Amino acid sequence: MENIKELELSKAYNERRGMLKEFGEFVKKEICNALDQKYFLKNACDKLLQIPPLVRVKETDSFIEKALYRKKNYNDPLLDITDQVGVRFVTLLLEDVRNIGKIIENMVEFKCEKCRDFEQEKLNNPDHFTYQSDHYVIRLKNKININGNNVDDSVSCEVQIRTILQHAYAEMSHMSDYKPAIPLEEDKSKNIKRLLAKGSALVEITDDAFGEIQKMLIDCYNHIDNLLQESAKIYKSFIGEEANNNTKLGIKIADAYRDLLKDVNKEKLQYWLENNRFFIEVIKNKRKESMLYKDSIIIILGWLAFHYKIKVPKLWPEDSAYLEDFYITIGISTQGLAF
Repeated sequence: MENIKELELSKAYNERRGMLKEFGEFVKKEICNALDQKYFLKNACDKLLQIPPLVRVKETDSFIEKALYRKKNYNDPLLDITDQVGVRFVTLLLEDVRNIGKIIENMVEFKCEKCRDFEQEKLNNPDHFTYQSDHYVIRLKNKININGNNVDDSVSCEVQIRTILQHAYAEMSHMSDYKPAIPLEEDKSKNIKRLLAKGSALVEITDDAFGEIQKMLIDCYNHIDNLLQESAKIYKSFIGEEANNNTKLGIKIADAYRDLLKDVNKEKLQYWLENNRFFIEVIKNKRKESMLYKDSIIIILGWLAFHYKIKVPKLWPEDSAYLEDFYITIGISTQGLAF
């Protein structure tokens, strides 16, 4: 009887695999489209994710093993097993894991259940280091037809969201759990479990460190962006012309001097320009012959050259001939400087 049940279940599952694949692709596409809208980016998944999201339909043997051999006592495996099809999103940062999760939770076309929350697991088990990932089970709110396949709310798709480090840990953990065909010796098995726990702890520490780095970079970039915006206003006020702002050139130059600019603000730039009004005439005279003098970065570069004339050439990110000409134009001797 059990063999007959297994054959019938295998046949029924094989008949729905095509539908599962179509539903998984639909879920992936809808989430990727939602990411585009959230980040105002075309193909945001390509830019945010470390691994392209792939739809995975559980193999028939794997489905039967879970349905019948693990003593789960499913009433109806075809309805009760929620990971028959899945999509995995692998990010660089924990912040992106959280953001993608929030996007999924707010998608109006899906019923969404968060079935695994590793942040909550950390709080519940602060001394325990193990598998890390966020899991969602997604179902449709309304029945639809996807490429000839009728899909209703009885069909589920599991969405996993994890960082690239969590993904590496999960793959190794999965390998150690399922790959050995012969049971390992007890001491080796214990050693592997301990090493995996150490690895999980390192993953958590590194993910947190990456998050702190991101916060510092965002603070820095926000400061640079604000400084470029303010220098454009100063440019307009003193020169009487609009400046090119937030250009690739300006951002590249400002980024090269971000450490020197961390304490600079609009007031310092304006005060310096008011006390070096010859620089206003320099800009007016050079605007027609060089794009550098049309860019809002020129105000910042003038301030830098007068305060850090030796350091500026060492950090200059473009062709040194342009900076050398700038120094000569504003009357700073280039003798002994590293152009």
